[in-house]
Amino acid sequence: MRTRNALHVAAWVALSAPTVLAAKQAIVPHAVAPNTVDWQCAINTSQIAQLDLKDIGLIDPSKVDDNKTAVRLLLKKSFGGGRHEQVYSLVIHQNDGKSVQVITESTTEAGECPSDHVKVFVVSQELGDWPSHKWVLTPK
Repeated sequence: MRTRNALHVAAWVALSAPTVLAAKQAIVPHAVAPNTVDWQCAINTSQIAQLDLKDIGLIDPSKVDDNKTAVRLLLKKSFGGGRHEQVYSLVIHQNDGKSVQVITESTTEAGECPSDHVKVFVVSQELGDWPSHKWVLTPK
């Protein structure tokens, strides 16, 4: 249930007008810069997600180049006490040219990211373009 709610929030954010959102919270770029805390959390999340992807035959973790992983932060919500929930869009690239796009949901607790199981959704087809405006929300 928590996963579905997080994805509904991410969809609401994507479909909402940026002017309404700007009044409520700070808007930041959706692309995550390399070597930041959010990027490292996304890479750690990606490495755990790769195990699930390996189990179903979609990727070989030994061939993945983490430096080529494309990271978009879709949602980051604070629950207080150092606990956060993150929803990322990741494109994981192998050295042989194969790639897979996933949406992941994970939590951070006491600075450990991810702190528990990573929920992985494989994206079979992406329709439309990402919004041209900077729409992803993070807590102040």
